Amino acid sequence: MRITPYKLKIFCLNFAKMASGKTRLVTLGALVLAFICFITPATKYDSSVSLVVENDRTQLPLKYPFFICQFGRPRSATTFQTRLLLAISNLKSPEGISIPEVPSLPMGAMRMLRTLFRNPSNKSVPVIPDVSRTDSGLLLGVMKTHSPLIGLECVDRGYPVFTSDKPDDAIGEKWDNKFQAALHRQDMDEMEKCSLCQVDYYKPIFDLSDDEVATLREYMGLYEKVRQCCGLQMSKYNRARLHGCDTTSFRDLPNYPNCEDNNMEEIEQKLYDHPITIEPAHPKDNWAQPGDCAKFDKSIIGGNDFNNKKWDSKCPVVENGKVQFHF
Repeated sequence: MRITPYKLKIFCLNFAKMASGKTRLVTLGALVLAFICFITPATKYDSSVSLVVENDRTQLPLKYPFFICQFGRPRSATTFQTRLLLAISNLKSPEGISIPEVPSLPMGAMRMLRTLFRNPSNKSVPVIPDVSRTDSGLLLGVMKTHSPLIGLECVDRGYPVFTSDKPDDAIGEKWDNKFQAALHRQDMDEMEKCSLCQVDYYKPIFDLSDDEVATLREYMGLYEKVRQCCGLQMSKYNRARLHGCDTTSFRDLPNYPNCEDNNMEEIEQKLYDHPITIEPAHPKDNWAQPGDCAKFDKSIIGGNDFNNKKWDSKCPVVENGKVQFHF
């Protein structure tokens, strides 16, 4: 097998991603290896791969085959928007076709690329990893990223881009003018008032029928409850409750999930049996099948917290009229 410069770069990126969050020594080794790899030129003319800009993927209404990018700052409901885009893509795809969630590069790797390449839109940088493709070679998937560089790469390549933001996000505002091509910008204030109302924005973009909108609302309603009440990324209010903190004074807040009032076993089963089926992403940390809610509750009660970090035994407090979390 011929090892081309492009394949070498792909190997380096995968190694860097694997090393993300590991020991400093391993991360340093990844950076050194990546530097060696990236100083080797590889362009879209490399015969081993096609990096062609696909200019017609944003024509409305969007139709199969879908490759969609979601960009948003952390904690701006990016996962909700990504899951909605996955649900729509799978609903509107031919029977038997599964649209996967595509993992993007870690932000550490993107900062490294920014240092190595002064031009962020350099097409020789393979920022989109290997994903599913149609028989004709077109990409399939929905990719979520917190990195503006990857989001702008999607814009440059003509892929549909959707964004999310949150109030008073100065960093997010800095990038707003660069994402004018986004087909929809999810507003966090609107999300908190009525998250399922977001489905209506996608009706003209994907030519959704009224029945499809109803199906998506049902699916996202179930998914949202599971997302907020299960897994190692569940609501911080529910994690506090499971840690034994007194959360009764927070129950009237608009973003309090009221997980203790839900029959989670019933909700899990309904989501699992729903006609919209999506391959679970990161099942070690997130819900994948009935029974997982009880499993993750036990983990949180046992002292674990967000993304399996250890809880610091500090309960939320109200300071200056706002709930402050220290975990």
